[in-house]
Amino acid sequence: MRASAPEEPFAAATPAEFYFVRARTLTALFDLVDATEDWGQPALDFLDGRNEDRGTFLRYQTELGLERSSVTRLLGPELVQDLAIVGSDPYVHEGTDLTVLFHVKNASLFRASVAGVAARTAADHGGLVESTFAHEGITVSVARSADGRLRQHRATVGDLEILSNSPPP
Repeated sequence: MRASAPEEPFAAATPAEFYFVRARTLTALFDLVDATEDWGQPALDFLDGRNEDRGTFLRYQTELGLERSSVTRLLGPELVQDLAIVGSDPYVHEGTDLTVLFHVKNASLFRASVAGVAARTAADHGGLVESTFAHEGITVSVARSADGRLRQHRATVGDLEILSNSPPP
C-alpha cells in the first residue's frame, strides 16, 4: 500500500503552471539564496561568457521590500511559520514577476514589520507612495518608491500573507 503524499498548502495556492520553492524558515530561504548565488552565479557567468555581478537577489529584495538582517533572522521564527517563493518564468536574472507566500504566526506584527521595511527601503529611493485597489474582492496594498525600485504589492488571502513585485494579472 502506497502512502499518500502529504498535503502541500502552497501548491494549492500556486497556479498549476507556476513553480514554487518552499522553506520552513526565513533563515533557510536566505541560506538557499546564498547557495544559489555562490553556485549559480559562476555557472551563469560561464554559460553567458561574461563575468558580472547582476545584483539579482538584492534587486528582488528591494522590489519586494524585504530585508536580510540579524533582526530578520532573530525575529523570523517568531513571525513566519513557513513560506514559498512563487514565479511563472525562468528569467530570474533578467527580471520576472516574483511572489512570496507566508504562513505567519502573528499577522499584525508581520504586517507592521513589512510596512516598516518598505518605508526604510523607499527612503533610500525617493520616498514612499502608497495606494490600494481591489482584485477579485481582495484588497491589495501597494507600496512604491518614487524611483520605482520598490514595488511591493501586499494582500491577505485566508491564512496567507502575500508579497509580490507585480500586480495580479
